[in-house]
Amino acid sequence: METPATRPHDVRDATPAPAAAAVPEAALLRIRLLGELRVDAATGPLPLPASRRTRALLAYLAATGCAHTRSALCDLLWDGPDDPRAELRWSLTKLRPVVDRPDRRGLQADREQVALCDAAIEVDIAALRGLLGVRAETLATAALEQASGALAGEFLAGLELPGCHRFHQWCMAERETWAALRVALLAGEQAAAANALHMLSWLAQQCNDIGGTREATLRAELMSRGGDDTARCLQLANTGRCLMEVESDLPKARELVASAVELAQAQSLQVIELEWARGLIARWDGDWDGAQRLVRAAVSIARARQDRWREFECLIWLATIEFERGRWDEVRQLGAEVTQVAARVGGGLNAPFGEALRALAAWGAVAPGEPGPASRAALDASLGHLRTLDDKAHLAYVLNQVAALELGAGHAEAAAAAADEALRAASAVRRSTEIATAKALLARAHGATGELAQLAQGELSARARRVVVAAAAP
Repeated sequence: METPATRPHDVRDATPAPAAAAVPEAALLRIRLLGELRVDAATGPLPLPASRRTRALLAYLAATGCAHTRSALCDLLWDGPDDPRAELRWSLTKLRPVVDRPDRRGLQADREQVALCDAAIEVDIAALRGLLGVRAETLATAALEQASGALAGEFLAGLELPGCHRFHQWCMAERETWAALRVALLAGEQAAAANALHMLSWLAQQCNDIGGTREATLRAELMSRGGDDTARCLQLANTGRCLMEVESDLPKARELVASAVELAQAQSLQVIELEWARGLIARWDGDWDGAQRLVRAAVSIARARQDRWREFECLIWLATIEFERGRWDEVRQLGAEVTQVAARVGGGLNAPFGEALRALAAWGAVAPGEPGPASRAALDASLGHLRTLDDKAHLAYVLNQVAALELGAGHAEAAAAAADEALRAASAVRRSTEIATAKALLARAHGATGELAQLAQGELSARARRVVVAAAAP
């Protein structure tokens, strides 16, 4: 298996693709994004690169349909490596045999920008935009059936990259939007679906940062207005959930979730995202018992529907909540479930965070004592995996917990090192709770608790406030 250390980093994009791997000249390439990523030529499906990030790059270029700067693509998929531009060049060389043709290149790249530009490349969601971008009354029943059938596949199924925060947020926004579009179609709201589809290109380009994620999420909520109550409830809940996860515009999140609750009660709906979002709000407010109950309900609904991705995500949150409740045995059990679900779904799901929670729970059970060698080794391994995945949000959380446990064991220097790294990771993804927590732990480790008074005046989650207050105590 090739690793970054063995990749040809000095290869230029202009290197011709091997003739044996070139796409036949007469082939019309079709890229499928709904369902598992697939590229078909006239001769059949083409082999895709083994690298998940390389496949994610192809999917992103195909879905957005426009040029992107190299720096933006590096931020999207290679925020961690020492030489992200070399990683991008390596991936481009792997994609050329898939999308280039003998007479012209499907992949256009210069020193500044990269794009997938070839009229002979057909992308399934682009075709759906064209199919649905007409007046509802003029669209034949067969066309509607074709559209709803194509939408049955989950957007980029199995290609989750939680370690690539920006790509993950974009992918999840796209996935939820296409799922909502299918609901709208099946409910007969074809005109609403058409309006939503016209927003997808905008969504695809707005999720390179937290601000973009927030804006795209709110736009998605606007798109659902005029749809039926089921689709509306789903989108309201999902928008609120996303805002809570990125800790942005919390009053708006609460408002949207409250509206979703009213719709769900009126229509007797069971919505995974609604219980999930309500659980996150309860956690923010310090109602850990309520948060546990609500997120557990979301897990149950996901399991009943065999929705593995949502089951996985809700299990992660449930294990996190149980950790914050000090339920160490439950955390270890849930961590094992997280690993099992990740194995069933396949690569890309962030099992290292579940493993980290299990190791932290083993340490928490003996605190303020020292963790056993096995627990320490498991924790170090999980941290290494989270760094490799560049999963800054989860990394910051785990490091803050390590810092707190190190302080409890009397290791101020080790606590300061962990909190300092947590602060840097949390700042990169603007996680206010982890930023405040890391600052409080650093102040406590350095004995500079006088600086905490101003920090306590900010808008903090109950967990962050608890840490700040404890750090400021004599």
